[in-house]
Amino acid sequence: MVVTDWFHPQWLAVGMLILLLCSADALLTLTLISHGAVEVNPLMAPLVTGSGTGSHLDALAVIALWGAFGLFFAVRGFSWEQRRS
Repeated sequence: MVVTDWFHPQWLAVGMLILLLCSADALLTLTLISHGAVEVNPLMAPLVTGSGTGSHLDALAVIALWGAFGLFFAVRGFSWEQRRS
């Protein structure tokens, strides 16, 4: 037996809009920082205002991957809970 989840198409649009807005936020933040602005988020400040080496971009990629995995497992765990009952 194959079980698949089906969501309404508007949730795909919502997810894509969130990704678009996050990308715009990142682009605008980096643009502002390059023009002299200061990152006020204490967790992100060392990552976006680094020395220009790749280690800061690696750290940002790791944070993004952890977020993606957390979201995936949260959704899958929620889905599995629904199937058990």
